[in-house]
Amino acid sequence: MVHDDENTRTGPGPTLRELLIEPDDGWLARFAVLMLLASTIAALGMRLNSSSIVVGAMLIAPLMGPILGATLAMVSTVGRQAIARTGLLVAASVVGVVAVGALSAVVVPSADIGIASEVLARTAPDVRDFLVAVAAGAAGAYAAFQPKVSSSVPGVAVAVALVPPLVASGITFAEGERSLAVGAFTLFLANVIGITVGGAVTMLVLAVRTPGRLVLDRRRVIRSGVGVALATVVLVTPLSGALVDAIDEANAERDRRAEDDRRQSISADIATVTLDWITTSEQPGLEVASVAFDSTTVPVDVVIVLLGDRGSFIPALDALDADVADILDRAPGEVIVDLRLIAIGDQATTGPTLFGVGDADPELQLEFRAALAEWLAEGGTWFVDSVEIDDSGIVARIAVAGDPPPISELEAIVEDRISPQPPFSVVVTELLTSG
Repeated sequence: MVHDDENTRTGPGPTLRELLIEPDDGWLARFAVLMLLASTIAALGMRLNSSSIVVGAMLIAPLMGPILGATLAMVSTVGRQAIARTGLLVAASVVGVVAVGALSAVVVPSADIGIASEVLARTAPDVRDFLVAVAAGAAGAYAAFQPKVSSSVPGVAVAVALVPPLVASGITFAEGERSLAVGAFTLFLANVIGITVGGAVTMLVLAVRTPGRLVLDRRRVIRSGVGVALATVVLVTPLSGALVDAIDEANAERDRRAEDDRRQSISADIATVTLDWITTSEQPGLEVASVAFDSTTVPVDVVIVLLGDRGSFIPALDALDADVADILDRAPGEVIVDLRLIAIGDQATTGPTLFGVGDADPELQLEFRAALAEWLAEGGTWFVDSVEIDDSGIVARIAVAGDPPPISELEAIVEDRISPQPPFSVVVTELLTSG
Protein backbone atom coordinates (compact mmCIF):
# COMPACT_ATOMS: atom_id res chain seq x y z
CA MET A 1 0.00 0.00 0.00
CA VAL A 2 0.94 3.68 -0.09
CA HIS A 3 1.17 5.73 3.13
CA ASP A 4 0.58 9.45 3.53
CA ASP A 5 3.04 11.85 5.13
CA GLU A 6 4.14 15.43 4.74
CA ASN A 7 6.42 14.70 1.75
CA THR A 8 4.12 12.57 -0.42
CA ARG A 9 0.94 13.02 -2.38
CA THR A 10 -0.53 9.66 -1.40
CA GLY A 11 -3.10 7.79 0.68
CA PRO A 12 -6.59 7.82 -0.79
CA GLY A 13 -5.49 11.30 -1.81
CA PRO A 14 -4.38 12.93 -5.07
CA THR A 15 -1.82 10.36 -6.24
CA LEU A 16 -4.06 7.31 -5.98
CA ARG A 17 -6.95 9.20 -7.53
CA GLU A 18 -4.85 10.47 -10.45
CA LEU A 19 -3.42 7.02 -11.09
CA LEU A 20 -6.96 5.57 -10.90
CA ILE A 21 -6.01 3.21 -8.09
CA GLU A 22 -8.82 4.59 -5.93
CA PRO A 23 -10.82 6.78 -8.34
CA ASP A 24 -13.49 9.13 -7.08
CA ASP A 25 -17.00 9.62 -8.41
CA GLY A 26 -17.27 10.76 -12.01
CA TRP A 27 -13.73 9.75 -12.94
CA LEU A 28 -14.75 7.75 -16.00
CA ALA A 29 -16.72 10.58 -17.56
CA ARG A 30 -13.88 13.04 -17.00
CA PHE A 31 -11.35 10.63 -18.43
CA ALA A 32 -13.50 9.91 -21.51
CA VAL A 33 -14.09 13.60 -22.22
CA LEU A 34 -10.38 14.44 -21.96
CA MET A 35 -9.41 11.49 -24.18
CA LEU A 36 -11.99 12.46 -26.80
CA LEU A 37 -10.79 16.07 -26.80
CA ALA A 38 -7.10 15.07 -26.89
CA SER A 39 -7.58 12.61 -29.76
CA THR A 40 -9.70 15.11 -31.72
CA ILE A 41 -7.13 17.88 -31.28
CA ALA A 42 -4.29 15.52 -32.25
CA ALA A 43 -6.19 14.36 -35.35
CA LEU A 44 -6.89 17.93 -36.45
CA GLY A 45 -3.28 18.88 -35.77
CA MET A 46 -2.04 16.08 -37.99
CA ARG A 47 -4.51 16.86 -40.76
CA LEU A 48 -3.35 20.48 -40.59
CA ASN A 49 0.27 19.30 -40.19
CA SER A 50 0.70 21.57 -37.16
CA SER A 51 3.16 20.48 -34.47
CA SER A 52 1.89 23.07 -31.97
CA ILE A 53 -1.64 21.68 -32.14
CA VAL A 54 -0.35 18.14 -31.65
CA VAL A 55 1.65 19.27 -28.61
CA GLY A 56 -1.57 20.72 -27.19
CA ALA A 57 -3.19 17.30 -27.49
CA MET A 58 -0.28 15.74 -25.59
CA LEU A 59 -0.84 18.11 -22.68
CA ILE A 60 -4.55 17.28 -22.46
CA ALA A 61 -4.33 13.50 -22.78
CA PRO A 62 -4.73 11.72 -19.38
CA LEU A 63 -3.49 8.35 -20.63
CA MET A 64 -0.24 8.27 -18.66
CA GLY A 65 -2.19 8.19 -15.38
CA PRO A 66 -3.73 4.72 -15.78
CA ILE A 67 -0.47 3.34 -17.21
CA LEU A 68 1.45 4.45 -14.12
CA GLY A 69 -1.47 3.24 -11.99
CA ALA A 70 -1.17 -0.22 -13.51
CA THR A 71 2.57 -0.08 -12.91
CA LEU A 72 2.03 0.80 -9.24
CA ALA A 73 -0.45 -2.05 -8.86
CA MET A 74 2.09 -4.43 -10.45
CA VAL A 75 4.77 -3.77 -7.83
CA SER A 76 2.93 -2.80 -4.63
CA THR A 77 0.19 -4.05 -2.36
CA VAL A 78 -2.51 -1.71 -3.69
CA GLY A 79 -5.76 -3.32 -4.91
CA ARG A 80 -5.45 -6.05 -7.53
CA GLN A 81 -8.58 -4.76 -9.26
CA ALA A 82 -6.61 -1.66 -10.25
CA ILE A 83 -4.64 -3.67 -12.84
CA ALA A 84 -7.82 -4.89 -14.53
CA ARG A 85 -9.43 -1.45 -14.37
CA THR A 86 -6.49 0.44 -15.81
CA GLY A 87 -5.76 -2.27 -18.38
CA LEU A 88 -9.31 -2.18 -19.73
CA LEU A 89 -9.24 1.60 -19.69
CA VAL A 90 -6.05 1.75 -21.74
CA ALA A 91 -7.38 -0.86 -24.21
CA ALA A 92 -10.64 1.05 -24.67
CA SER A 93 -8.70 4.27 -25.12
CA VAL A 94 -6.55 2.68 -27.81
CA VAL A 95 -9.60 1.59 -29.81
CA GLY A 96 -11.27 4.98 -29.41
CA VAL A 97 -8.24 7.07 -30.37
CA VAL A 98 -7.42 4.92 -33.42
CA ALA A 99 -11.06 5.25 -34.50
CA VAL A 100 -10.92 9.04 -34.17
CA GLY A 101 -7.75 9.09 -36.30
CA ALA A 102 -9.31 6.90 -38.98
CA LEU A 103 -12.47 9.03 -39.00
CA SER A 104 -10.45 12.21 -39.38
CA ALA A 105 -8.71 10.74 -42.44
CA VAL A 106 -12.12 10.28 -44.06
CA VAL A 107 -13.86 13.47 -42.94
CA VAL A 108 -11.11 16.12 -42.62
CA PRO A 109 -9.08 16.94 -45.74
CA SER A 110 -5.32 17.04 -45.25
CA ALA A 111 -3.42 20.30 -45.63
CA ASP A 112 -0.65 18.42 -47.47
CA ILE A 113 -0.52 16.20 -50.51
CA GLY A 114 0.24 12.67 -49.35
CA ILE A 115 1.07 11.75 -45.75
CA ALA A 116 1.71 14.78 -43.53
CA SER A 117 5.12 15.06 -41.87
CA GLU A 118 3.46 15.14 -38.42
CA VAL A 119 2.11 11.67 -39.19
CA LEU A 120 5.26 10.30 -40.80
CA ALA A 121 7.33 11.42 -37.80
CA ARG A 122 5.53 8.78 -35.71
CA THR A 123 5.67 5.83 -38.09
CA ALA A 124 9.32 4.75 -37.86
CA PRO A 125 10.24 4.18 -34.19
CA ASP A 126 13.56 2.81 -33.03
CA VAL A 127 15.16 2.02 -29.69
CA ARG A 128 15.78 5.71 -28.97
CA ASP A 129 12.02 6.24 -28.67
CA PHE A 130 11.88 3.42 -26.15
CA LEU A 131 14.66 5.00 -24.09
CA VAL A 132 12.82 8.33 -24.08
CA ALA A 133 9.71 6.52 -22.82
CA VAL A 134 11.72 4.84 -20.03
CA ALA A 135 13.05 8.20 -18.87
CA ALA A 136 9.59 9.77 -19.13
CA GLY A 137 8.06 6.92 -17.13
CA ALA A 138 10.65 7.41 -14.42
CA ALA A 139 10.00 11.15 -14.38
CA GLY A 140 6.25 10.63 -14.26
CA ALA A 141 6.45 8.17 -11.36
CA TYR A 142 8.83 10.43 -9.45
CA ALA A 143 6.62 13.47 -9.99
CA ALA A 144 3.53 11.53 -8.90
CA PHE A 145 5.04 10.88 -5.45
CA GLN A 146 6.92 14.16 -5.04
CA PRO A 147 4.63 17.20 -4.89
CA LYS A 148 7.54 19.63 -5.17
CA VAL A 149 8.22 18.48 -8.75
CA SER A 150 4.63 17.89 -9.85
CA SER A 151 4.89 20.90 -12.17
CA SER A 152 7.12 18.73 -14.39
CA VAL A 153 4.24 16.41 -15.34
CA PRO A 154 3.20 18.45 -18.43
CA GLY A 155 6.76 18.20 -19.72
CA VAL A 156 6.64 14.45 -19.25
CA ALA A 157 3.44 14.29 -21.28
CA VAL A 158 5.13 16.13 -24.16
CA ALA A 159 8.33 14.05 -23.95
CA VAL A 160 6.50 10.76 -24.45
CA ALA A 161 3.44 11.12 -26.66
CA LEU A 162 0.77 8.45 -26.26
CA VAL A 163 -2.22 9.81 -28.18
CA PRO A 164 -0.46 11.12 -31.37
CA PRO A 165 0.97 7.71 -32.39
CA LEU A 166 -2.48 6.14 -32.04
CA VAL A 167 -4.05 8.90 -34.13
CA ALA A 168 -1.30 8.50 -36.73
CA SER A 169 -1.98 4.76 -36.79
CA GLY A 170 -5.67 5.39 -37.44
CA ILE A 171 -4.99 7.95 -40.18
CA THR A 172 -2.49 5.77 -42.04
CA PHE A 173 -4.69 2.68 -41.70
CA ALA A 174 -7.65 4.56 -43.18
CA GLU A 175 -5.46 5.80 -46.05
CA GLY A 176 -4.33 2.28 -46.89
CA GLU A 177 -0.77 2.66 -45.57
CA ARG A 178 -0.74 -0.51 -43.49
CA SER A 179 3.02 -0.60 -42.84
CA LEU A 180 2.97 2.99 -41.59
CA ALA A 181 0.00 2.18 -39.36
CA VAL A 182 1.93 -0.72 -37.83
CA GLY A 183 4.94 1.54 -37.28
CA ALA A 184 2.86 4.17 -35.48
CA PHE A 185 1.19 1.55 -33.30
CA THR A 186 4.61 0.07 -32.50
CA LEU A 187 5.68 3.51 -31.27
CA PHE A 188 2.69 3.55 -28.93
CA LEU A 189 3.60 0.10 -27.59
CA ALA A 190 7.21 1.21 -27.13
CA ASN A 191 6.00 4.21 -25.14
CA VAL A 192 3.68 2.12 -22.95
CA ILE A 193 6.33 -0.51 -22.17
CA GLY A 194 8.99 2.16 -21.67
CA ILE A 195 6.78 4.08 -19.24
CA THR A 196 6.07 0.85 -17.38
CA VAL A 197 9.77 -0.02 -17.11
CA GLY A 198 10.84 3.46 -16.06
CA GLY A 199 7.93 3.86 -13.65
CA ALA A 200 8.46 0.45 -12.04
CA VAL A 201 12.17 1.03 -11.50
CA THR A 202 11.50 4.44 -9.96
CA MET A 203 8.83 3.03 -7.64
CA LEU A 204 11.19 0.26 -6.53
CA VAL A 205 13.89 2.83 -5.76
CA LEU A 206 11.45 5.00 -3.84
CA ALA A 207 10.28 1.98 -1.83
CA VAL A 208 13.87 1.10 -0.89
CA ARG A 209 14.95 4.66 -0.08
CA THR A 210 11.81 5.54 1.91
CA PRO A 211 10.68 2.34 3.67
CA GLY A 212 7.07 2.39 4.76
CA ARG A 213 5.79 4.89 2.23
CA LEU A 214 5.43 2.36 -0.58
CA VAL A 215 4.94 -1.27 0.43
CA LEU A 216 6.13 -3.70 -2.22
CA ASP A 217 4.56 -7.04 -3.04
CA ARG A 218 7.50 -9.31 -3.82
CA ARG A 219 5.44 -11.89 -5.68
CA ARG A 220 3.88 -9.21 -7.87
CA VAL A 221 7.27 -7.63 -8.49
CA ILE A 222 8.78 -10.93 -9.65
CA ARG A 223 5.77 -11.98 -11.72
CA SER A 224 5.36 -8.56 -13.33
CA GLY A 225 9.08 -8.16 -13.82
CA VAL A 226 9.32 -11.35 -15.85
CA GLY A 227 6.40 -10.31 -18.06
CA VAL A 228 7.69 -6.80 -18.63
CA ALA A 229 11.21 -8.10 -19.33
CA LEU A 230 9.91 -10.48 -22.00
CA ALA A 231 7.81 -7.74 -23.58
CA THR A 232 10.82 -5.43 -23.56
CA VAL A 233 13.04 -7.99 -25.30
CA VAL A 234 10.40 -8.72 -27.94
CA LEU A 235 9.96 -5.01 -28.62
CA VAL A 236 13.52 -3.75 -28.31
CA THR A 237 14.98 -6.32 -30.71
CA PRO A 238 13.29 -4.94 -33.85
CA LEU A 239 13.63 -1.37 -32.56
CA SER A 240 17.40 -1.89 -32.25
CA GLY A 241 17.45 -3.13 -35.83
CA ALA A 242 15.54 -0.02 -36.87
CA LEU A 243 18.14 2.13 -35.13
CA VAL A 244 20.96 0.38 -36.98
CA ASP A 245 19.10 0.94 -40.26
CA ALA A 246 18.59 4.61 -39.37
CA ILE A 247 22.29 5.02 -38.60
CA ASP A 248 23.28 3.31 -41.85
CA GLU A 249 20.86 5.51 -43.77
CA ALA A 250 22.21 8.65 -42.09
CA ASN A 251 25.80 7.61 -42.87
CA ALA A 252 24.87 6.88 -46.48
CA GLU A 253 23.18 10.28 -46.79
CA ARG A 254 26.22 11.97 -45.24
CA ASP A 255 28.53 10.16 -47.68
CA ARG A 256 26.26 11.09 -50.59
CA ARG A 257 26.31 14.75 -49.63
CA ALA A 258 30.06 14.67 -49.18
CA GLU A 259 30.41 13.10 -52.63
CA ASP A 260 28.09 15.71 -54.14
CA ASP A 261 30.13 18.48 -52.53
CA ARG A 262 33.35 16.90 -53.82
CA ARG A 263 31.95 16.60 -57.36
CA GLN A 264 30.68 20.18 -57.29
CA SER A 265 34.08 21.39 -56.15
CA ILE A 266 35.85 19.41 -58.89
CA SER A 267 33.37 20.62 -61.52
CA ALA A 268 33.95 24.22 -60.39
CA ASP A 269 37.73 23.74 -60.65
CA ILE A 270 37.38 22.23 -64.13
CA ALA A 271 35.13 25.12 -65.18
CA THR A 272 37.75 27.58 -63.89
CA VAL A 273 40.66 26.05 -65.82
CA THR A 274 38.42 25.79 -68.89
CA LEU A 275 37.62 29.51 -68.70
CA ASP A 276 41.33 30.24 -68.34
CA TRP A 277 41.97 28.09 -71.42
CA ILE A 278 39.20 29.87 -73.34
CA THR A 279 40.67 33.32 -72.70
CA THR A 280 43.94 32.29 -74.37
CA SER A 281 42.31 30.33 -77.22
CA GLU A 282 41.12 31.41 -80.66
CA GLN A 283 37.56 31.68 -79.28
CA PRO A 284 37.82 33.91 -76.17
CA GLY A 285 34.07 34.70 -76.27
CA LEU A 286 32.96 31.16 -75.37
CA GLU A 287 31.30 30.40 -72.05
CA VAL A 288 31.15 27.23 -69.95
CA ALA A 289 27.58 25.92 -69.73
CA SER A 290 28.18 22.75 -67.73
CA VAL A 291 30.75 20.19 -66.61
CA ALA A 292 30.01 16.49 -66.11
CA PHE A 293 32.34 13.59 -65.40
CA ASP A 294 32.32 9.98 -64.28
CA SER A 295 35.34 9.21 -62.10
CA THR A 296 34.45 5.51 -61.90
CA THR A 297 35.38 4.81 -65.52
CA VAL A 298 38.85 4.25 -67.01
CA PRO A 299 39.65 6.48 -68.72
CA VAL A 300 37.61 9.21 -67.00
CA ASP A 301 35.23 10.84 -69.48
CA VAL A 302 34.81 14.58 -68.86
CA VAL A 303 32.11 16.35 -70.86
CA ILE A 304 32.39 20.15 -71.00
CA VAL A 305 29.56 22.00 -72.74
CA LEU A 306 30.45 25.43 -74.12
CA LEU A 307 28.18 28.24 -75.30
CA GLY A 308 28.97 30.46 -78.27
CA ASP A 309 27.45 32.39 -81.14
CA ARG A 310 26.59 30.78 -84.46
CA GLY A 311 29.82 30.41 -86.36
CA SER A 312 31.83 29.63 -83.23
CA PHE A 313 34.05 26.57 -83.22
CA ILE A 314 35.86 24.40 -80.68
CA PRO A 315 39.52 25.44 -80.30
CA ALA A 316 42.36 22.95 -80.03
CA LEU A 317 42.67 21.37 -76.59
CA ASP A 318 46.30 22.36 -76.08
CA ALA A 319 47.02 21.85 -72.35
CA LEU A 320 43.37 21.72 -71.18
CA ASP A 321 43.29 17.91 -70.97
CA ALA A 322 46.43 17.89 -68.81
CA ASP A 323 44.97 20.55 -66.47
CA VAL A 324 41.73 18.60 -66.12
CA ALA A 325 43.65 15.37 -65.45
CA ASP A 326 45.64 17.16 -62.74
CA ILE A 327 42.41 18.29 -61.02
CA LEU A 328 41.13 14.70 -61.10
CA ASP A 329 44.49 13.45 -59.80
CA ARG A 330 44.94 11.28 -62.88
CA ALA A 331 47.61 10.92 -65.54
CA PRO A 332 46.82 12.81 -68.79
CA GLY A 333 46.25 9.54 -70.64
CA GLU A 334 43.64 8.46 -68.10
CA VAL A 335 41.29 11.36 -68.89
CA ILE A 336 39.32 12.10 -72.06
CA VAL A 337 38.03 15.66 -72.37
CA ASP A 338 34.94 15.78 -74.59
CA LEU A 339 34.17 19.38 -75.58
CA ARG A 340 30.71 20.21 -76.89
CA LEU A 341 29.67 23.57 -78.27
CA ILE A 342 26.14 24.92 -78.37
CA ALA A 343 26.17 27.49 -81.14
CA ILE A 344 23.13 29.61 -80.31
CA GLY A 345 21.02 30.43 -83.36
CA ASP A 346 17.38 31.18 -83.96
CA GLN A 347 15.95 27.89 -85.25
CA ALA A 348 12.67 27.03 -83.54
CA THR A 349 10.21 24.18 -83.63
CA THR A 350 6.84 24.92 -82.02
CA GLY A 351 4.22 22.58 -80.60
CA PRO A 352 0.49 23.30 -80.10
CA THR A 353 -0.91 26.79 -79.64
CA LEU A 354 0.34 28.35 -76.42
CA PHE A 355 -1.88 29.39 -73.51
CA GLY A 356 -1.39 30.09 -69.75
CA VAL A 357 -0.27 27.20 -67.53
CA GLY A 358 0.33 29.03 -64.22
CA ASP A 359 3.39 28.84 -61.98
CA ALA A 360 6.42 26.63 -62.56
CA ASP A 361 5.93 22.99 -61.59
CA PRO A 362 9.12 20.99 -60.83
CA GLU A 363 7.39 17.65 -61.50
CA LEU A 364 6.12 18.92 -64.85
CA GLN A 365 9.63 20.07 -65.73
CA LEU A 366 11.09 16.65 -64.91
CA GLU A 367 8.35 14.87 -66.86
CA PHE A 368 8.90 17.09 -69.90
CA ARG A 369 12.66 16.50 -69.72
CA ALA A 370 11.93 12.76 -69.74
CA ALA A 371 9.73 13.26 -72.82
CA LEU A 372 12.55 15.15 -74.54
CA ALA A 373 15.00 12.37 -73.71
CA GLU A 374 12.66 9.78 -75.22
CA TRP A 375 12.13 11.94 -78.31
CA LEU A 376 15.86 12.46 -78.87
CA ALA A 377 16.95 8.93 -77.92
CA GLU A 378 17.55 7.91 -81.52
CA GLY A 379 18.80 11.30 -82.64
CA GLY A 380 22.49 10.95 -81.91
CA THR A 381 24.28 13.53 -79.76
CA TRP A 382 22.02 16.00 -77.97
CA PHE A 383 21.90 18.23 -74.91
CA VAL A 384 18.95 19.74 -73.00
CA ASP A 385 20.00 23.24 -72.00
CA SER A 386 16.87 24.24 -70.04
CA VAL A 387 13.17 23.60 -69.52
CA GLU A 388 11.23 26.62 -68.32
CA ILE A 389 7.55 27.13 -67.51
CA ASP A 390 5.81 30.48 -67.66
CA ASP A 391 2.33 31.83 -68.40
CA SER A 392 2.71 31.01 -72.10
CA GLY A 393 3.60 27.35 -71.60
CA ILE A 394 6.73 25.19 -71.56
CA VAL A 395 9.82 26.48 -73.33
CA ALA A 396 12.61 23.95 -73.83
CA ARG A 397 16.04 24.80 -75.25
CA ILE A 398 18.01 21.93 -76.68
CA ALA A 399 21.16 21.46 -78.73
CA VAL A 400 21.31 18.68 -81.30
CA ALA A 401 24.09 17.50 -83.58
CA GLY A 402 22.14 17.33 -86.83
CA ASP A 403 18.39 17.56 -87.38
CA PRO A 404 15.99 16.66 -84.55
CA PRO A 405 13.22 14.07 -85.07
CA PRO A 406 9.80 15.32 -86.29
CA ILE A 407 7.96 17.47 -83.74
CA SER A 408 4.88 15.28 -84.18
CA GLU A 409 6.73 12.47 -82.40
CA LEU A 410 7.37 14.72 -79.40
CA GLU A 411 3.71 15.78 -79.38
CA ALA A 412 2.67 12.11 -79.20
CA ILE A 413 5.15 11.37 -76.40
CA VAL A 414 4.02 14.41 -74.37
CA GLU A 415 0.37 13.49 -74.86
CA ASP A 416 1.09 9.98 -73.60
CA ARG A 417 3.21 11.11 -70.61
CA ILE A 418 1.47 14.29 -69.42
CA SER A 419 -2.25 14.79 -68.98
CA PRO A 420 -3.64 17.23 -69.85
CA GLN A 421 -1.11 17.91 -72.59
CA PRO A 422 0.58 21.28 -71.90
CA PRO A 423 1.44 23.76 -74.65
CA PHE A 424 5.15 23.85 -75.41
CA SER A 425 7.79 25.20 -77.72
CA VAL A 426 11.24 23.78 -78.38
CA VAL A 427 14.14 26.01 -79.37
CA VAL A 428 16.78 23.97 -81.22
CA THR A 429 20.39 25.05 -81.58
CA GLU A 430 23.36 23.36 -83.22
CA LEU A 431 25.57 21.15 -81.08
CA LEU A 432 29.20 20.77 -82.13
CA THR A 433 31.51 18.22 -80.52
CA SER A 434 35.26 17.84 -80.33
CA GLY A 435 35.17 14.14 -81.08
